[in-house]
Amino acid sequence: AVRLSPRTRYIGVDLSPAMIKLASAGVPFGEFWVADMRLLGLPPGSFDAVIAFYSIIHVPAEDQPALFARVFRWLDAGGVFVASLAPEAEEAGTDPDWLGAGPMIWSSLGADRYRSLAVECGFEIVADEVIPQMEGDRPVEFLWLTCRKP
Repeated sequence: AVRLSPRTRYIGVDLSPAMIKLASAGVPFGEFWVADMRLLGLPPGSFDAVIAFYSIIHVPAEDQPALFARVFRWLDAGGVFVASLAPEAEEAGTDPDWLGAGPMIWSSLGADRYRSLAVECGFEIVADEVIPQMEGDRPVEFLWLTCRKP
């Protein structure tokens, strides 16, 4: 379990009201928005960190480069971006009602493209590692990418 400090401002964003409800129950001192992260109009330098666990893989592949560029703008100098991404490039797959949360897509640019995209946006890659984990009874791999804005 991770402990979050109530002295830090946390903003969570998801398209699904059901997921926002779950998140806000877990972090009662956080701020949560039902929104599309691709469309957020946040000012440059708004954050010290942006964490995207298992979320960018649910954005259409063609929108992911622009999202990386937005994250770069949202971060203050020295800010950190951590994301879990699918290491293999794959076309979008869909589920009409994933876990009762509504429609869901999956897509990936692949590990090599994510690394080059981060550098193209201006990030310095601090760490990147493909780590296997279990989903139910099957192993899956995720690229854990940690970047810093100079």
